[in-house]
Amino acid sequence: MSKEVKNDPQEWRLQIGDSLNKARVFKNISLADASCHLKLRVNQIKDIEEGRWETLPDPVFARGFIRNYAQMLGIEDDIQPLLDNALPNSNHLIKRNIHVYHSVSNKKLPVWINIVVLLAIFIIVIFIWQKYSSNRTSKFEEAKLNQEITAPALQVDDINAKVVPLIENTASEVYDEASEISDDILYINAKYRTYLHVIDSSNKTLISQIVPGASRHQFNGRPPYRIKIGYAIGSTVELNGKAYDVKANANSKVANLTVP
Repeated sequence: MSKEVKNDPQEWRLQIGDSLNKARVFKNISLADASCHLKLRVNQIKDIEEGRWETLPDPVFARGFIRNYAQMLGIEDDIQPLLDNALPNSNHLIKRNIHVYHSVSNKKLPVWINIVVLLAIFIIVIFIWQKYSSNRTSKFEEAKLNQEITAPALQVDDINAKVVPLIENTASEVYDEASEISDDILYINAKYRTYLHVIDSSNKTLISQIVPGASRHQFNGRPPYRIKIGYAIGSTVELNGKAYDVKANANSKVANLTVP
């Protein structure tokens, strides 16, 4: 009967707890001081001293708590041999936890997760490439336009060309106004700032310069007129009240047309 009691882990726990309690009292250390030093709750220290170790975390951690407590009280050498009897399965638990840890760390991700990640990376790369290509194309077109509109300006014939205020007219108003002007008068309305180049049939340059946006230009020359508009979007051309399709004669944003 005594042999069974001696081999009972609970008896060893009570013996260890009693030794810890006596050492603490002998050194005049309160439960609160021990709690502060060990970073444990007061109730946990009382459970250790009273053998209620089942309230503690996993035995692997319980062994560490008790060893630290014994070390603080200076009786670690006395307590250490008793721990193997009080926690007989602790070594087994340590090995088991190490095995579980390695099993989790070595576990590979499912194949579908790798596929999703690769697809996401591929989509992001395509998006960045398209955005880069779009910006590059826009910059190229802008540089081409700037090259067109920054061409050397020629002397403008003030007699044959002049700028008049741009008036928003309906189609009928334009024709009514044109019916009152003399023959062979050319009007060009520039919606945006652009390079404008006009030559008449006598090969005379009426204008060759950058003009502001929202401007209207009148020319008195000899038709047909050869016209080049560097940024033709929204621009209009009229000769003797007849409107000419600028957009149909535009290559990208530059328009080259001859009227009539």
